[in-house]
Amino acid sequence: MKVAIFTDTFMPCTNGVVNAVWSISKGLKKADNSVHVFALSDKDSDEVIEGVIVHKFQGRIFRYYEDYRIRYTIPIRRILKIAKKVDFDVIHSNSHLSLGFCALILSRFKKIPLITTFHTLIPQYLEIYTDFLKSTYFEKSRTLRFAYKSKFIGFINKITNKLIWWWLSYYNISTWITTPSTFSKKILINNGIYREKILVVPNPIEIGVHKKTKKKNEIPLILHAGRLSPEKRVDVLIKALKHVKSDFECIITSDGSNRELLQELAKKEGVSKKIKFTGIVSKKKLAEYYHKADLFVSPAVYDTFNNCVAEALSHNTPVIIDKKSGATDFVKHGINGLIVNGSNPEGYALQIDLLLKKNDFKNISKGLKNYTDINNIVSKFEKIYTMKNKKNKKVFFDIVKYLFSTAFFYFLLALGEVGVLLHNAIHK
Repeated sequence: MKVAIFTDTFMPCTNGVVNAVWSISKGLKKADNSVHVFALSDKDSDEVIEGVIVHKFQGRIFRYYEDYRIRYTIPIRRILKIAKKVDFDVIHSNSHLSLGFCALILSRFKKIPLITTFHTLIPQYLEIYTDFLKSTYFEKSRTLRFAYKSKFIGFINKITNKLIWWWLSYYNISTWITTPSTFSKKILINNGIYREKILVVPNPIEIGVHKKTKKKNEIPLILHAGRLSPEKRVDVLIKALKHVKSDFECIITSDGSNRELLQELAKKEGVSKKIKFTGIVSKKKLAEYYHKADLFVSPAVYDTFNNCVAEALSHNTPVIIDKKSGATDFVKHGINGLIVNGSNPEGYALQIDLLLKKNDFKNISKGLKNYTDINNIVSKFEKIYTMKNKKNKKVFFDIVKYLFSTAFFYFLLALGEVGVLLHNAIHK
């Protein structure tokens, strides 16, 4: 089978989407498929990486989220030239942005099935970022506080949320939609994405071979892995540590836009001496941390899967997660971890103390290997690629909603970037 995979997020960026897309691409190739990846990256090039043909298209670093790249034009001519040489059987899009739009055009032009994977709950992330801005910046300005509390701002938020879901009508246009968890599937259905098209396919996790026995640390080690940005809510973990009664050490890996704010928060809460911020670490070093940790804590909400939680479990490390997380598909309360209902740091502290004092969980990683096994997941996608679905009778309206909202949001993005440039020029 000849598969064209489209993604706006790719190496050298590092995040869960990149890991999932690349693992599936390699897995499809290993299963004797011809795989072409079309991706935004740091340069224009055509490369062969581990047997996968990667077509890179230069994108600019997104000023508001430096782990992502963005492109305001679509490189459709180059893509169509490649498609003339390769008679693709299926197109698999992992984004509704510029290259996702190219995937849609190619699908329609060549009459090839379009499979989409929904990775990110953008409206929910926007809500988290709004709350973050409110608590971090808005409270410092009387004008901004007034604006935020006004009915007008609430009205704007409702309109924005509606337009974002119009933007996500892109997924309704496809033949099948996959998403990594039943948690995200329910949210999609509740917001107008067609139930009959959605299939749950977990993210693959490279578990590897790990030591079965874990040595008990003299001072219990709490671990957090994942980018340091508002939606990961590492601030909740830091505030919770202030209330933990047991002795502990904490390691927070990775990097992100919130790192300096989180380090300042740790000082403010009086726990900075117990927390080590490592920055980005190698896969080998991260695996060592997973194995050494007594407990993994992820207060993140609205992750569609949360790879880091699955990776921690694969090392037989119990986890604490939020009820509003895609990881609830494979984290079972009282069996391989604890699930917290709410954002209260004291609630997290209580659960942390419970696990540090008494951790009698056994076979924590049981069932996870088959659930996240790359071979099983590749087999699922190969089956989906050949499945037929009923035609979407509302496809015209979905395309109109998608195109209108795309133009609107790209205009806002461009306007915002101009504003940042002017701000930087004025303050030089």
